[in-house]
This record gives sequence, structure tokens and C-alpha cells, in this order.
Amino acid sequence: MSDKKLTALQWLLEQWPILESQLPSSIIDEALQMEREQIEEVAMYHRDSAVQIDCIRSYMKKNYGGKDESNH
Repeated sequence: MSDKKLTALQWLLEQWPILESQLPSSIIDEALQMEREQIEEVAMYHRDSAVQIDCIRSYMKKNYGGKDESNH
């Protein structure tokens, strides 16, 4: 069993496998990227700190997987 948590989008795709099979992977990837950006935007709104954003990116990668977004 994986220790990875699921984002809301990942959970939705698990609940509706037919949805994932009918959506192009590029759409899913774009939605996941948007989700990550929204989380970062909230953090930036509350604390404008590059260190804070790097911590959030690291947390997201550790707990939810995905690509390394450090070059974002």
C-alpha cells in the first residue's frame, strides 16, 4: 500500500475510471498542474516567500507524487 495521498482530482479519477479512460492524458496532466498551481497561489497570497513555495512543492511531491516543479 502506498503512503501517497490523493489530490481531489486524483481521487475523482479513481472513483470514475471510465472518466480517466476517456480523457486524453494531456488534459489530466494539465488539470493536475492547475491544481498544484492553485495550492501554490494560496501559499503565495498568505506568505510571499520563495522558501515557503519550495517547502510546499516538496510537500506536494512527497505526499502526492508528480513531477518535480522546482523549475516552475
